[in-house]
Amino acid sequence: MKKSIMFLTLCVPVIVLGQTNKIPPDIKSFISNSENCQHFAGEWDVSLSSQQKSDINSNIDKYCSKAHSQHANLNKKYKKNKEMMAIIKKTIKENDAVSSYE
Repeated sequence: MKKSIMFLTLCVPVIVLGQTNKIPPDIKSFISNSENCQHFAGEWDVSLSSQQKSDINSNIDKYCSKAHSQHANLNKKYKKNKEMMAIIKKTIKENDAVSSYE
């Protein structure tokens, strides 16, 4: 039993790493921008100083606008690739600030 658990513990990172290598660079960039968009959108708070709000808004614009644009382009590019579309949809679901950004 211990050997089975040890084997699975060692294999899981390899399996995940193998899947990551299959993701095209444009989708990796989209995931990164989406995660940053979500992060900075979650940082905004009315109690922050004007400078902090400005910095956060700048980062929101930077990452959310990129991710929003990438989302539209990737949907067109990968519309017939179910595996890539699943990754794109999962990214949007986990980072809803991208779809609400205008």
